[in-house]
Amino acid sequence: MKERIDRLADLGLTVLVISGGEPLMHPKLDELITHARKRGIMAGLISNGYLLNVDRIKRLNDAGLDHLQISIDNITPDEVSKKSLKVLDKKLQMLAEHATFGVNVNSVIGGGIKNPQDAVVISKRAIELGLTSTLGIIHNGAGQLVPLSAPEQAIYEELRDAGKKSWTRFYKFQDDIAQARSHEWRCRSGSRYLYICEDGLVHYCSQQRGYPGIPLAQYTKEHIQREFYTKKPCAKFCTVACVHVVATFDNWRAPQKETAFLPYKPEPQQQEPETVTTLANLPTAFD
Repeated sequence: MKERIDRLADLGLTVLVISGGEPLMHPKLDELITHARKRGIMAGLISNGYLLNVDRIKRLNDAGLDHLQISIDNITPDEVSKKSLKVLDKKLQMLAEHATFGVNVNSVIGGGIKNPQDAVVISKRAIELGLTSTLGIIHNGAGQLVPLSAPEQAIYEELRDAGKKSWTRFYKFQDDIAQARSHEWRCRSGSRYLYICEDGLVHYCSQQRGYPGIPLAQYTKEHIQREFYTKKPCAKFCTVACVHVVATFDNWRAPQKETAFLPYKPEPQQQEPETVTTLANLPTAFD
């Protein structure tokens, strides 16, 4: 895994976010965070928070973690999600008291969420503890983007307006997502943003695996430049917030004309995969 971090650093990586699965289960997580920081890379985690305790938080402090995000789906567990405020509130209190890194709590509305009003309670609790809060809009169970219901829309607008008071952050694309409208933007995945799966392959994002699907060891600055100019057919209805955010800087320039890759077919002699997924926010090689 350190070799992959080194490879990304050589490509110009500035921010590494380790997700999963559950990254806190990786036996060498602290070493990987420390190694990324030594290479001048900011390090973040996306975790369910279940394995956090005071000692684990202090170890993450010592490793140099910059940022942690925990997603909480509801107030009490249900058959859809166990990531509830009831289960995780004590973990949030520990983080508020002991973490020297930034902590964001992401609540969600949309498909599969029974009680959208829970998002308001979760956001307010995060702010009460001195943490930051964001809101995500998710697909329905069939993977389709549908307009928010009237109650969901009211909650979205309540939290969006609260964001003007700087206790949460929203971006214009979410207004379009809330109405299931197409959003005109230039997706820079494969360039500003990479998703590296457990097999060590580069993908546009977690929702578009197999494109381009090239092994990280074979991914070059030429690929980064090409993907900067590649128009992604899935972009208009994309809900992946982190990709939208890193593309914001480039929405005004560099029209995209290239055709997206077909899925990569790996060679049969691939090595055994490691069990860590990373996200990378990369500057383009030619900036």
